[in-house]
Amino acid sequence: MKKLFNILLTLVIASSAHAQLNLDAGIILPLNINAKMTVSSGVNAEFIRDGNTDTFWESDNPLPANFIGAKGQNLFLDDGNFELPGNNNKYMMAFDGNTDTRVEINQKALHIKLYNNRPLKFLVLKFNTTDDLNIELKFSDGKSQMNTFGPQQNYSLQTINLENNSVVKEIILKSGSLYELFELAAVDSDIAEWISFEFPQTVEIGIIMSNHLNWDGVDSISLLYSNDSVNWLKLKNLRPKAVATIALRIDPAIYARFLMIKVYLRPLPYNKASYREFAVYDRYGLFGKAPEASSSNNSWGDSFGVNGIWGWGYGLPSSKLNARQGSAKFSKITSQARNYHRIDWDIDKPGSTPEFISREKGTDSLNNKWLSWKEEYGVWRKNGMDIDACILFNNEYFPEKNWTSPYSQGKLYAGQFAGFFGKKSTIALVEIGNEPWDYSKDVYSGILRGMAEGFSESPYNIKVLPCGLQAFDKYSYSNNYLPDFVLPGTKIDGLNAHIYSYIFDDDGKRSTINPEDPRSETWSVNNLRVWALSNNFPNNIYVTEFGFDSDGGGEDCTHPNCISEFEQAIYAFRQAMIFYRLGVEKFYWYFYANVDWNSIMHNRSGLLSSYSAGFREKLSFKAFKMAYPILKDLYFKEVVTENDELYCYALSDKNGTTRALVAWRPTSDKHNILKWVEIPHNYMIKNAIDITKPSRSVSYKREVNKVKISLSGAPIIIQLRGIQ
Repeated sequence: MKKLFNILLTLVIASSAHAQLNLDAGIILPLNINAKMTVSSGVNAEFIRDGNTDTFWESDNPLPANFIGAKGQNLFLDDGNFELPGNNNKYMMAFDGNTDTRVEINQKALHIKLYNNRPLKFLVLKFNTTDDLNIELKFSDGKSQMNTFGPQQNYSLQTINLENNSVVKEIILKSGSLYELFELAAVDSDIAEWISFEFPQTVEIGIIMSNHLNWDGVDSISLLYSNDSVNWLKLKNLRPKAVATIALRIDPAIYARFLMIKVYLRPLPYNKASYREFAVYDRYGLFGKAPEASSSNNSWGDSFGVNGIWGWGYGLPSSKLNARQGSAKFSKITSQARNYHRIDWDIDKPGSTPEFISREKGTDSLNNKWLSWKEEYGVWRKNGMDIDACILFNNEYFPEKNWTSPYSQGKLYAGQFAGFFGKKSTIALVEIGNEPWDYSKDVYSGILRGMAEGFSESPYNIKVLPCGLQAFDKYSYSNNYLPDFVLPGTKIDGLNAHIYSYIFDDDGKRSTINPEDPRSETWSVNNLRVWALSNNFPNNIYVTEFGFDSDGGGEDCTHPNCISEFEQAIYAFRQAMIFYRLGVEKFYWYFYANVDWNSIMHNRSGLLSSYSAGFREKLSFKAFKMAYPILKDLYFKEVVTENDELYCYALSDKNGTTRALVAWRPTSDKHNILKWVEIPHNYMIKNAIDITKPSRSVSYKREVNKVKISLSGAPIIIQLRGIQ
């Protein structure tokens, strides 16, 4: 009985602890989630703001009949657009938007004068007659069009095909007998279906995320704002055929109480509008405002790293490379190396004995006789590298169906790995997977939980991270939402992200943006930290991939998100500095070199050109190499300034004494333009070095408690002597 009670108590405690978790804690809710939303027509309006781009609102089709009762669509619902003979009220029920009401007409001719100034695009009527009903349209060019309808067409809505593009000035209805006119309705422009938001109070609007793909039936989409719902101002035109979630920055931010989206449809029968997602944020967007910066526990040398791979692209073990190649070369810019450690190079299936153990025992079962991880990693360590081994697996070369018992098989492999590489402290950090997002969530979660426990139970201090994940988008097309893969209680030492500074522009094309832009995923470190703190996980954040594609080193870069070699260098350093300021433990550049393929995304992100181009140094490599001996033993201390005109961070020695400032203008283009800015500090300057042009003389002048310095988008390292 006591045993049963203890089991029940354990279940209750576990259930209670799980209930306290907030698995969506990293998501910043958009401002319009609590706004009053109204749509012109249609169903599933809430899908517009549910965060899921697979769901959508769809309007009714205005034509051929739904527009009749819609003011703003049917021009006859505005009596300023037309005039009837005598008393207009006599004919009101034929122009009231209701096809069930009617008026009897016994005149031989009813003349309707139109005062709108646009050609009609759609014209319908409903009637009941015992004789032919003739309808004549008179156009502004002097021409006319006659249409005749008979009793066989009674009680059904009839469309009149317009044969002239001129403005209709008059419509004349004639019949030899009394007839009933139920409705006459017309459209003289594209028809607008709309979505409106009324906020509880005036809100700041700085970032808008919009997924608004419509096809040929939509001519344009307008975004409007107002503070009284009467006077509207246009905020933005959206391009209907953009196939992505567009990130709009409103700079400067606006303040509004009302927002409206108008989708203008071509006046074609059965045409509809749709909208997948619309989210409104303040100036900080879906990543939120960065927290106050804290001083770092890691030096720059222990923080910035590079992604490498076995043999560093030479097709040879690192033991065969010289002092100007591979890990020896990269030791000039970093002491942190991340390696893609393919699990299929170790085992042919889960549960097998890894080849690094077989090799040590001298067995003949080796599949990869060219590979000795002990030797490879030994060279990296000899060259001063701390190693992050990313255990690589996905469905392409290591199918998940082979994991018949993910937890126990993962735990076995981790124990073997830790026992082999932990004895001599070869590996400092292990990632369980790189981007295995094509694995089933339960399979990956089991592998992660098993491997994490296998490493934690070993006597060696190897830190464990999950694969690259994010905590800001529950419905990401990458299928990499953190809570889906990391179960509560998993024994990991931090969280891991792959962050690239891309957005989809107005045309729906992927483009690169500067890392300071609030739309850049640079700032998604904030969401990861909030999630970790809310769910009882260590809030140590690692960015194991970041980078930018560029030309340089003798190779072109032609795909859409390419930037220049100069931009790669300055964005790389600026983004790395921001990660440092955000408290990221380690951040690794992807990739050490370009890939020997065509110019496609990530293949031109190397610090060097490709093997075929001779591994020539790009400007980004040179910039990191210049900065490394100055910064490697310094620590991030504080933010001096961080605004639209200037970013400036202070770095100190291990005793906390400020030794350097790193400053730049957060440019998105025209990076070479120099502007004078003020940095508030009272230190004596030893020198100021442009990381992209160390020989350039940087202009500055001392004033009371500040320095004026000429800055561009290229970061400047300002070495200090001491307080003045």
